[in-house]
Amino acid sequence: MIGGARDQRVVDEHVVKLREVLRVYEARLGERDYLAGDFVSLADLAHFGFTHYLMGTEYAALVEERASVKAWWERVSARPAVRKVAALMPTGN
Repeated sequence: MIGGARDQRVVDEHVVKLREVLRVYEARLGERDYLAGDFVSLADLAHFGFTHYLMGTEYAALVEERASVKAWWERVSARPAVRKVAALMPTGN
């Protein structure tokens, strides 16, 4: 994830898988504010680190082009405690 040479073939394979996961998330998040319901849960926090990293890469559009996933990300990342943790984390830049 951080450092090392990129194998673009592997990246491309995982982008296909991520698109499918995000399709499912888009449907779920179209019905509720957070992954497990209308409240923040461990499910949301467990996804935070990976999404935070992804948003700093050229693949951020995978989240941004899905309205419900993007809105979820904005809600989660706007939380004060999450912002404090995010400030200490690397991004994909």
